[in-house]
Amino acid sequence: MVSFTSLLFSFTVVCPVTLVALLLPWMFLVTIRYIKINALFRAAICFAISAVYIFLINSVLATIIVHKPFALQKYNFNVWTGKYVNGNIILITTMILLIMAVVLSIAEIALLIKRKEKEL
Repeated sequence: MVSFTSLLFSFTVVCPVTLVALLLPWMFLVTIRYIKINALFRAAICFAISAVYIFLINSVLATIIVHKPFALQKYNFNVWTGKYVNGNIILITTMILLIMAVVLSIAEIALLIKRKEKEL
């Protein structure tokens, strides 16, 4: 038998966590399917979306599940122990994803310039 507290937990925690977890694939779907630009630009947008998502997801989930006030992960590249490890890794991952987005955008711009030169 399902108790009232488990139903309340389901609606106040599980549903918002599921919604947050599904944001990334749905944003990918919208970007890839409905934005009519070249493939490398779409990939760059997906990398940028991933970077923002990865940067914010732990803080958002802590707010939903543990009811902590929203606070970003602490990071310090001089300290790789304790509370800083997770923040350091998240920040490095975010930077790599953003760099990939920039690289893909530059590659697409270079391809567009090359195509324009061939047409002339």
